[in-house]
Amino acid sequence: MSRWRAGHHAFFVLLQGIILAHRRLETAMIAGDMPAARRALGQATRMLDGSAAAMRFAGDMPAERYVSVRESMTPPNVPAKFSGLWSIDHCAMIDGMKSLRKQLDNNWDALEAELKTWHGAIDRVYAAHALVCEYFVGDGPSLAMRSETSKCTRTALENIEAFRKRTLALVTPGETDVEETADVENT
Repeated sequence: MSRWRAGHHAFFVLLQGIILAHRRLETAMIAGDMPAARRALGQATRMLDGSAAAMRFAGDMPAERYVSVRESMTPPNVPAKFSGLWSIDHCAMIDGMKSLRKQLDNNWDALEAELKTWHGAIDRVYAAHALVCEYFVGDGPSLAMRSETSKCTRTALENIEAFRKRTLALVTPGETDVEETADVENT
């Protein structure tokens, strides 16, 4: 349990840093300051990679120990349909990524190499989450999906993949996947 908590505490600290780096990125792109935008992208990329490592750290335990972790994340210990996706920080990060969209469209050519590296880091975060999920849950549902009120029919791994696609579509010029976004947000 201590490893799970420490990994998640580190993740949430890194999440705060990602939010700040994304704000710096947006400010730099609006100002046309490409060196500052590159620095902000580098910071965000490193923190995303750190958050992937924190997820792997949190999940590095024998599968039989996860039973007590999972029980701690179910009612009455937490609200029904508990999910890290509903944390204020995670929502702020996703909203910040949405806010970046216009500036990313306008500055893609100037920052293409750094943006591709940043996309790779986003992908690695989802891969780390999927790895932990696959190890502990397999083809089963996430905690949010197990709720009696959930209408989601995907496995936890399928949902992670849908979130990955949605997030990358958010930060890639010309990409839209509204149907996928709506479907994921209804879980």
